[in-house]
Amino acid sequence: MKKKQKDYAALLAILGQGHENAISVLQVAQILRIDSRTVRILVLHARLDGLPLCGDSGKGGGLYLARTDAEKRSTVCRLRRRARTHLMAAAAMERGDTEVAPDEKQESEG
Repeated sequence: MKKKQKDYAALLAILGQGHENAISVLQVAQILRIDSRTVRILVLHARLDGLPLCGDSGKGGGLYLARTDAEKRSTVCRLRRRARTHLMAAAAMERGDTEVAPDEKQESEG
């Protein structure tokens, strides 16, 4: 079994069901002895495989497997909102001026 597959299986083994059993990305990384970026990649792959892997940020947040449809819907809404925000940012960049204006402070000093 490849390391990524082992990490993926280990991630699923340590996650509890329901928001009350959430575990932080940092804790997952420490348990699996991988970095937090790798944890986020594993989470993405689990979601792409259709697993109801939820996550809440802030105090009391963390990763968990959905116990209810409401938990799953909440994460899906948050992911869609984040995707819309990123698409809006990309569109704004495409519409914007490609020249970067010098900082006014730098102009006055030079």
